[in-house]
Amino acid sequence: MTSSKPNFTRSIPFAVIISILAGGLTVMVVEAAGHLAFGGGDPNEPSTISFANYASVLFAWIVGSAVAGATAAALARRRFVGIGVTAGLFFVAAAVMNFVAFPHPIWMMVLTPLLLPSAGVLSAKSVASRQILPNT
Repeated sequence: MTSSKPNFTRSIPFAVIISILAGGLTVMVVEAAGHLAFGGGDPNEPSTISFANYASVLFAWIVGSAVAGATAAALARRRFVGIGVTAGLFFVAAAVMNFVAFPHPIWMMVLTPLLLPSAGVLSAKSVASRQILPNT
């Protein structure tokens, strides 16, 4: 006898939650590596932070968004790339909160909302195209 219960681990909400956790952990590790490589600075005093520091943080956010998009697509097992957009937009919202809390350069504030959702979508598309699934 087979069970007709839906598998919640393949649901979109579950996939998005787990993907945000995976992406967040990735951001934490990549940012820590950037701080080790380029040193730190006082977030309240932007002149103490170098371009390399800011670039490494943006890189960490992009990688985290990509990991989140790929994780969401893999867990949900769907070819729905909106799940990658959702993951990317979460990281944009987190970045905006960071922008409000501490001063950031204009180039970083302009690139973040463009690159983070794009990274989530591209990674979700990449994972979805490698899975043999019905188009849903």
